[in-house]
Formats: sequence, C-alpha cells, structure tokens
Amino acid sequence: MRLLLTGAFNWKQQYIQALQKHGFRIMLSDREDSELDPSMYHAEAVVCNWLFVHHRIEDFPELRYIQLTSAGTDRIPEDYIRQKNIAVRTARGVYSRPMAEYAVGSVLQLYKGSPEFYENQKQHLWKKNRCCRELSEERVCIIGAGSVGTETARLFSAFTPEVYGIDLYPRKNSCFREVFPIDRLDEQIGLSDIVILTLPLTDETRDMFNKKRFAAMKENSVFINIARGGLVDERALSEALDDHLYGAVVDTFRHEPLSPDSDLWDKKNLIITPHNSFVSDRNEERMWQVIYNSLTEYIAGQN
Repeated sequence: MRLLLTGAFNWKQQYIQALQKHGFRIMLSDREDSELDPSMYHAEAVVCNWLFVHHRIEDFPELRYIQLTSAGTDRIPEDYIRQKNIAVRTARGVYSRPMAEYAVGSVLQLYKGSPEFYENQKQHLWKKNRCCRELSEERVCIIGAGSVGTETARLFSAFTPEVYGIDLYPRKNSCFREVFPIDRLDEQIGLSDIVILTLPLTDETRDMFNKKRFAAMKENSVFINIARGGLVDERALSEALDDHLYGAVVDTFRHEPLSPDSDLWDKKNLIITPHNSFVSDRNEERMWQVIYNSLTEYIAGQN
C-alpha cells in the first residue's frame, strides 16, 4: 500500500522502517502546504493534519485511509470522505493529558493571581493579593465529555466533587458527577463557577458561546476554551470579560495567529496562549503508537 507521510509528525527512521516491514511503500513530504511530487497524489493512505486544507482531496483518487494527527476532524472534507467510503482515524486520546493539565493550571493561575504576581516581579514590586480564590467546592462544567473532557474532569475531581459534563450524546461517566444533554447547557453554565470547552467544532456547535450564552454564565465565573476558536464569538467574550466574568483563558481563536489589533490582548482578566494547550514532551510516543496500531490494523484488514 502506498503511504504518504507528511510533516504533521516527526518521522524518525525507526518509525519509517517499522511501517515498511508491514508492506507500506513510503512517500515522504516534509510540508503539508507545499507542492507535492506527482506520485504522491496516488497515495492510498496518508498521515496528515492540514493536508486537505492546502490540497484538493479530489486529486487523490486512490485514497482509502486517512490518519489524522489532530483529535478533531474539522480540517477534512467529511461529506466527500463519507461519499467515497474513506476510512478516517484521529489522534483521540493523544493530547488529553496535557490539555487537562493546562485547564487545571490555567484556572489556578487566575484563582491565585499569578498574572498580577508575574507583572509585579518584573517591576521588583512586593505587593500582596488578598483576593485569591480556591478550587475546593467550586462547581465545574465541562462541555464535551470525550477523551479530553473526561481527563479534565478526572483532574479537577482532585480539587472538587462538583464536576459536571455537557455532551451531545450524554452517557454515564465515572469521572463526572453527572453528564447532562446539550439542552441543559444554559441552566448548567448559570450554576457553574468554571466553564470549560472541550467539544469539537461542527455546524451544530459553531458560535455556541455568543452574547446570549455568555450572559447566561454565573457572575464572577471563569471561562476556558481549549477546543476550537470557532465555538466562540470573540466580541461577546470581550464584552463578558468587561461585564461579569471573573476571567478567562483562551488557547484557540477563530483566526490564528490572533491579530495584534485585537482588544483581547489588553484584557487584564484574560490569559492568552498560542494554541499550545496540547503540547507535551510525551506526545510523540503516544502519537506514534496511535499511528502504528491504526495503520497495521487497517492493512491487516485489507489482506
């Protein structure tokens, strides 16, 4: 099987050799956004992330399998893929732990006044903060009870028993006190001290957090987005930060990088990071195991 490996992953020689032992004919492209060798359009399988943002999937007529290095599927043309019966595997589970740690750490930064202390340190200023909060007994609402949401719930449960979920397809999950259906969203965010987005971007979830939804959030609550920027109306978030939110942490934006002209940069109660919540020194090992297991299972099923 002809397999196109893109720059979406760090292809060490031992990884390539392991795949070749299973009969894969390897083609390697360092970048996903550059011109491909004509032979690469005959790939039957690909490992990628942004490949089909920069190249028409219709130009890969023999494609039968896609392994994504992202957990989401919003960068591939899903309608075409279903029509052509192309198998798709994602990086589900690879980034759950670092993203969950990021969520907990971000809330603690806001609650313990870390941004203010960082600024004071730059100025050599010794100034106490008498308004720090603690997580004990806080009510946490995690919107999206998949692998990232579940791991986030598990870590927050070390601080508070009040961890609830919202999901398009609610089911019993021991990491949550309860998982509610999506039609309970406004009710639950109105009760919650911390609201965290971990769900995928779809037509149904796009602009989920608009002016009306931010208005439904509890006074002095915290908003965290480690999902996709398209879930959030950034103007509405800006207004909510000025109005009634205690603070927010945003790792993803509708257009990245975030424009230098955005007023969000100047919000003192907002922590901005550059789509970095998934980063970890252990991701490569987990990602390789996902790629290897999925590809070898797939090719075994074809023989």
